[in-house]
Amino acid sequence: MKYILDDKLYKPSLKGEFYKTGVYPLQNQFKNFSECKELLELVEKEQREYTQISKDLKSYSKSWKHVPVIENYKLLDQLSTNTNCNLLVDIILRNFPSRIKTLTFYKAKKGLLLHRHRDMSGNLLFGKLRIHIPIITNPDCYYLISKDGSDYLFHAWVKGCFVLDTGYIHGVWNNSQHDRVHLMIELHMNRDIWQMLPRKNINWYLHLLNFIFILVPIGMAKRFYKKIF
Repeated sequence: MKYILDDKLYKPSLKGEFYKTGVYPLQNQFKNFSECKELLELVEKEQREYTQISKDLKSYSKSWKHVPVIENYKLLDQLSTNTNCNLLVDIILRNFPSRIKTLTFYKAKKGLLLHRHRDMSGNLLFGKLRIHIPIITNPDCYYLISKDGSDYLFHAWVKGCFVLDTGYIHGVWNNSQHDRVHLMIELHMNRDIWQMLPRKNINWYLHLLNFIFILVPIGMAKRFYKKIF
């Protein structure tokens, strides 16, 4: 298998290649970063535990965790009576006028290598998108992405604000001795959110056709095969 450090480093511009990679920097410096950091401190002070992100990824149960603030469109009961928490969430979400399904802190433990994959949740083709705001990171933490058939490493810098469309190939590698923490917001697409993104181009439509007519049928065939055999 190809050594992962042989992957090229990807450096997006604001014009970017979003519809090739699924990654796009909305803001180089997120204007409400201090509120994001304060919210993390508040949540951890409440002694909320980081829990397993996905039951389907049992092998990552100890290295890939999160602590939710909003889950299934609702502020968690344990935090709903905290006035400061409500205020911080409100300030952060003013940047993203949309229905918010999830607001959570993702923790990539040191050494995590989350394989390249695609997701249905947070997938632009299904009307949702994810925002990532790195709170704690370092230069040895990367997204694993692809572009034009080649693999790339992308470092999401601290205080930045990034769009991630999970319908594109993506993964996570924390090649450091420290845990990485991102604030992740999953939201519904609407006119306001579309206006934050680059205009659709030919790459968007190629991605759409590839997903619908190749990736989905292959995925369904694999599931059917597993059930039979």
